[in-house]
Amino acid sequence: MKNRRTLQIAGLSILGLLLLLLLAVLLLLYSPAAQRSVAQYGSRYLADKLRTRVEIGSLRLHFPDHLVLEKVFLGDDSGDTLARLEYLKVEMDMWDLLQNRVVVRSLLVSDAHLRLIQHGDRWNYTFISEAFNTGSSGSSSSIQVDVKDAE
Repeated sequence: MKNRRTLQIAGLSILGLLLLLLLAVLLLLYSPAAQRSVAQYGSRYLADKLRTRVEIGSLRLHFPDHLVLEKVFLGDDSGDTLARLEYLKVEMDMWDLLQNRVVVRSLLVSDAHLRLIQHGDRWNYTFISEAFNTGSSGSSSSIQVDVKDAE
């Protein structure tokens, strides 16, 4: 009887600690310092992956519903400006990322400058899909992207 009570208390204590840890992580994600770090990490990751200049001025994460990026710059593979966005709001279910899916419910862009150029049969933005192409259509590391609404 005493062992059962001890196990119940231990189980509830562990559950409580896990809930506190989850709450702490969520609160941390909403802090400006953490969001700056996420923006810097995202910029570095994309710059390395795309082999071009990528800048994200600010990021506001509203987990799990949407995120807002401001002052976004993306260079093309020749170093020229491909996109400059003052404001980008992406509404999506971020839990889908765990299944390698990106389902964008709504995409809102404000004050955008895009420079799309075709060189022969190749566009200057083709390098983006090439950088994320895994080479195998059935690969478990590929990400499915679906955009429902864009403005």
